[in-house]
Order: sequence, then structure tokens, then C-alpha cells
Amino acid sequence: MHIPESLAASYRRKALAAFKAAMSLCAWNADGAANRLYYCLYLALVAEFERLGIRPETIDAGSARAAAGDIRLKWTHSFVRKNGSLASLTARECPTVNDAYDLRIIADYRESDVTCDEVKQHFRNVQSILEALGINVGVCP
Repeated sequence: MHIPESLAASYRRKALAAFKAAMSLCAWNADGAANRLYYCLYLALVAEFERLGIRPETIDAGSARAAAGDIRLKWTHSFVRKNGSLASLTARECPTVNDAYDLRIIADYRESDVTCDEVKQHFRNVQSILEALGINVGVCP
């Protein structure tokens, strides 16, 4: 009999895949790597929030508005970026989430591209956060 994986476990699995994709994309598609780097943090934090039973729609107006139409939309980027401390991220770790988000915005929506070096400078901090959230990423370049 197949036992479905928990939602938190699914998000953790997807976070790890996104981190590995960011590392492999960096050399030839830095914009794609920046996108995956942010989303690995987003997914890892959502996994931890799910594990902890946090309900953003009950504590954040933006999440409540998003969830009103579809409860699956409750994890707004704003909520996730602003509430890393609920997942036990330290004051030194929280800015990494916002830095990755800012890099993704440039990569996805600006005329200029990010560079591989800009993405690589975040790998170690992101790896540290993932590991703190129970996601073993292995060796980081």
C-alpha cells in the first residue's frame, strides 16, 4: 500500500530539487539559477510552516485575501519572506531570503541579467538555511 507523503515532506523534496537545479543551472543560465535559488528557500520555509501548523491566512491580511479564492494560495511571497523567524531562522539568516528574492526579481523581470557570481555568492548561506530546516543538500560548490 502506498502511503502519500506529507505536504511538508513534499515541499522539502521540491526545495532540495530547486537547490540542486540552481547549482546545475548557474554556469549556463544564471537567471534560471537565481529563480531556483529563491524558490528553494520559499519551498523550504513553506515546508517548515506546514510542519509547525502555521496558518498564514489567520495572521496576515495579504495571505487571507489570497486564500479567500483558493486556500492553496495562502503562502504569499510577502508572508514567507517576512516570517522566517516563525521557522526559527535567525536575524542573520532572514536577509538571505530577501536577497534571494531580490535577485530573482532581477533575473525574472528586469532587462539586465544576473551573473553566475551573483548567484554563487548566496549558495553557502542558502545551504546553511536548508540544513537548519532539515534539508540535507550535501556538498555545496
